[in-house]
Amino acid sequence: MKSLLVGEAADPRIKAAAEGLAVQHPSIDKVLSCVTIQQGPGEVLVALKIKIERNVNVEQLIGAINEFEDRLRERCPEVQWLYVEPDFHEGRGRETQTRVRSDHNEPSTAS
Repeated sequence: MKSLLVGEAADPRIKAAAEGLAVQHPSIDKVLSCVTIQQGPGEVLVALKIKIERNVNVEQLIGAINEFEDRLRERCPEVQWLYVEPDFHEGRGRETQTRVRSDHNEPSTAS
């Protein structure tokens, strides 16, 4: 049994679920970064930075993020805090590309 250290990365399946569910949405081009933090027993924080498609308007973006949040929390109910930062650009900050939609020709560098 893995010991629980508050502040350590959460179970890797949560990060994999977040990345995988995000790129399944047609409005989300790729996940630029994904961080998970174990806050306590059964309490996980997930923060993602996503690259969105250029043709997405604000209403579509809000819908995409809400759908993603619902799907992730359904799959991983221990996710208590979920923050999603949308962007059009890569290379602004410390993000590293982690997952790309499968209909793109770019390789995935998922960890």
